[in-house]
Amino acid sequence: MNNSSPHVYGTVAPEIISAVGGMQDRTQELFREIGRLELRKSQILDEVKHLDKQARGLLNQEAVRMGIPAGTPWQLNNGEAIAMPGPNPARLES
Repeated sequence: MNNSSPHVYGTVAPEIISAVGGMQDRTQELFREIGRLELRKSQILDEVKHLDKQARGLLNQEAVRMGIPAGTPWQLNNGEAIAMPGPNPARLES
C-alpha cells in the first residue's frame, strides 16, 4: 500500500449525507440570524444611550430651573427634587 494514497473505508449512506447537509444549511441560517440579532442589539443600545442622554439633559435643565447648584447630588422622588446626603449639605441652602 502506498502511504500517499488515501484509504477508502466505504460509502457514506445518502440519508447521512442529506442529514449532514441539512444541518450545515441550518447552521448557516442560524449564523445569519445571530448577525441580524447583533445588529438589532446594537441599534437598541444606541437608542438606550440616546434616551439616557436626553433624560439627563432634561434633568440638568430642571436642576438649573430649580436653582440646584451644579454638582449637587439630587434625585426625583414622587415628582420632587430631593437632595442626596453628601459631604457638604450646607451648599444646598441658599
